Amino acid sequence: MTAPRLSSAAAALSATALLLGTLFALPAAAVPNPAIDPRPVAPPATTSAPAPADAAGRFVVKFKTGTANARANAYGKAAKAAGVSIKELHATARGATVVQAAGSLTPSESAGVLASLRGQANVEYAEPDTFMRPASTPSDPLYPQQWDLFEDAGGMRVPAAWDITSGQGTVVAVVDTGITPHSDLTQVLPGYDFISDPTVSNDGDGRDSDATDAGDYCQGGTSSWHGTHVAGTIGAAANNGIGIAGIAYSAKILPVRALGACGGYLSDIADAVVWAAGGTVSGVPANPTPAKVINMSLGGAGQCDSFFQSALDFAAAQGVAVVVAAGNSDAPASGSTPANCNNVITVGATGREGSKAVYSNYGPEVDVSAPGGDSSTGGANTILSTWNDGTTVPGNETYGYMQGTSMAAPHVAGVAALMMTANPALTPAEVEALLKQTARPLPGTCDTGGCGAGLVDAGAAVQAAMPDLQQPPVAGTPSIQGEAKVGSALTADPGTWTSGPVSFSYEWFRNGTPIAGATGSTYAVGAADVGQTLTVSVTGTKAGYEPVTVASAPTAPVQAGTLTGPVPIISGTKKVGYTLAAAPGTWTAGAALKYQWYRSGIAITGATGSKYALAAADLGKAMRVRVTGSKDGYVTLSKDSALTTAVIAGSLTVGNLWISGYPHYGYTLTANTGTWTAGTTLRYQWYRSGVAIAGATGRYYRIVWADRYDILKVRVVGSKAGYTTVTKYSGPTLRIP
Repeated sequence: MTAPRLSSAAAALSATALLLGTLFALPAAAVPNPAIDPRPVAPPATTSAPAPADAAGRFVVKFKTGTANARANAYGKAAKAAGVSIKELHATARGATVVQAAGSLTPSESAGVLASLRGQANVEYAEPDTFMRPASTPSDPLYPQQWDLFEDAGGMRVPAAWDITSGQGTVVAVVDTGITPHSDLTQVLPGYDFISDPTVSNDGDGRDSDATDAGDYCQGGTSSWHGTHVAGTIGAAANNGIGIAGIAYSAKILPVRALGACGGYLSDIADAVVWAAGGTVSGVPANPTPAKVINMSLGGAGQCDSFFQSALDFAAAQGVAVVVAAGNSDAPASGSTPANCNNVITVGATGREGSKAVYSNYGPEVDVSAPGGDSSTGGANTILSTWNDGTTVPGNETYGYMQGTSMAAPHVAGVAALMMTANPALTPAEVEALLKQTARPLPGTCDTGGCGAGLVDAGAAVQAAMPDLQQPPVAGTPSIQGEAKVGSALTADPGTWTSGPVSFSYEWFRNGTPIAGATGSTYAVGAADVGQTLTVSVTGTKAGYEPVTVASAPTAPVQAGTLTGPVPIISGTKKVGYTLAAAPGTWTAGAALKYQWYRSGIAITGATGSKYALAAADLGKAMRVRVTGSKDGYVTLSKDSALTTAVIAGSLTVGNLWISGYPHYGYTLTANTGTWTAGTTLRYQWYRSGVAIAGATGRYYRIVWADRYDILKVRVVGSKAGYTTVTKYSGPTLRIP
């Protein structure tokens, strides 16, 4: 037999199109295996896997010793919770009783009956009567070569998951190179081609409704048929007499083409994610079958761009789990996008023995690991899936081996589809959490220490996702941490809840009345709370169960807050005529400040500003200021400054002094005083040849006969309360003729 055509070169780690600028696709290698016939296989009539039997509504109940008479009451309460009647079927060997609800219950109704029974004091335990089956082994002829699904060493234990579901009704979008027609891909929905650049698309045009892989050959290379291989791992038909079995073989595959020649633009990939999640993309028809899981086995170097993260955030908000490959550079995944983005499940690769694959990226960004194959231990130790034998353009359908984190990611996408089929209420965050919680330690080694939570265990993950197999949340005892005092921040501690994962929401109450807008885990105590008690209710939510709400004990009555403020400081010259200023310092935010000035301990009437002009009454006195802070809900606080030194007398401003007028008998002279300090009182005294002239005490002086042959001058004395008195003499006149 001839071997299947390689997707690139023959080397075990040869790559498809690598990142060039913004063009990118993850490396993925193929190795030959002569045991596989690459010739097309005519598609036979397909068969579907039998749907799992529904055991919801059948329970095993054991009553506590001496409480058998309370059975009817217990069943009545449980029946009321489900709205159906309940009857006993038979006793078990260990003293329990098998009971059956009339009709088939939904998972949530069944959970309600269990919760009601478990909550009654006379019931020792109540459990679902789980329906068991033989392990599911597909009849597909190449299934024995799919070690990655069933082998105990490095396989993913998928048959245990098939005992519960095969993914019926869940849509998985494969954002990749598109897919080629293949008789083992029977559950393919109409997809879309998002490649906007015709030079990249290799199909002669831009975006269109044909998601067929036209080939990603470029620069003389061959096509990888990467998307066809990925799609087969997720959803190849099972029990149809040909080929392989996909992990979620009853799920629908939505092909979304975003990679072409050498790779694809990140902007096209971002639009593909939004469309696959049910969002609107300009110029593209609405997606009639939005996905619940998106697989992206692609990547490139760099950090997660904002517009791409926005697309991933949108998908998460729509409840879509996005699974991505960690990258194939044997390097930290922090340098590869979308592995380093938020709201994704990043998958590293392992080999057949369960060790980290030699090429797989690693680090804290890796959430879990899954089989990706490792040809360093042998070609048959890589991943077998659907393929095409065309060199560049599509040829005949076949099967081929490839390896890479590109192959590991669809393993996890398939398990995520099974989980979301088992429990459609799961959120992407819950899918990720359950995958991590149920992962088993790598059977081999992880030499880098960055292989995530371990190797995904499909059976354990799907069982954990089933609402009927989970326990309802058992509430903890919430408490309030912090001081019940205005200005403090209180924190709600939900206590220890069992049967996780449980998410929490909060509501705060004042004396039993809900506080508008107070719905966070913390609460800032305000003025309206003074004298009141506060409580918080914590609501625990778990997929498949009714929310559980419990309340904390009340706080002590809320105390008024304590204002903080420093001692004020007085600045300025302590001298009459000068202005003092009070610097209050930094007080509690929002505090209103008032001022009062004091003179030797006595409040000064009207002196209630931050500044004070020193007056005559302050002479010789020490000054201080009191700053009083107030705020609703707080105790008023006053702070006094230190006393100033004694206020000294002010200094008058003295104007120029001169005599004007004709110095001659019979004429009047004028004393010109210039500008003095406002409010200064001026007194005058005229002199004749240095002798004071009796009665000449006005500003004006009329020259008399006695002044002949003498010279005249004037003295001005300026005085003002609180200021030092100033005396000033004018210059002499000419001798009076």
